[in-house]
Amino acid sequence: MHSKTLLRLALASACAAVLAGCAGMDFDRKREQSVTEIDTNLYLYKAYLPYETRPYNAKDYVADLATRHCNQMGRGSQPVEASTKFRKAGGIEVQYVFRCVQYLPTPEQPFVDHNSSVS
Repeated sequence: MHSKTLLRLALASACAAVLAGCAGMDFDRKREQSVTEIDTNLYLYKAYLPYETRPYNAKDYVADLATRHCNQMGRGSQPVEASTKFRKAGGIEVQYVFRCVQYLPTPEQPFVDHNSSVS
């Protein structure tokens, strides 16, 4: 009986801690993202990730969005330039320039290196 009471107290304390942490969060900051065509098959993806603290995670996230954008057109994504900066309000802003390119055809004959020393 004593262990059930301790378990209930522990669960209640954990719930209170989680709720207290959520109460202090700023939910007004929302994720923003937009894609703009700069030139033929050249795009600028801007994104604001309000709760991200690591620039490389933010850049990887936007690179994945760029890849998805190009895949919808049946093309691959080629990165051109990327930059990240921290905002004073918190979070990270990413500007990612990329190009959508055609996939290369698969070679008809597999490449065989006849000069290799392994037989």
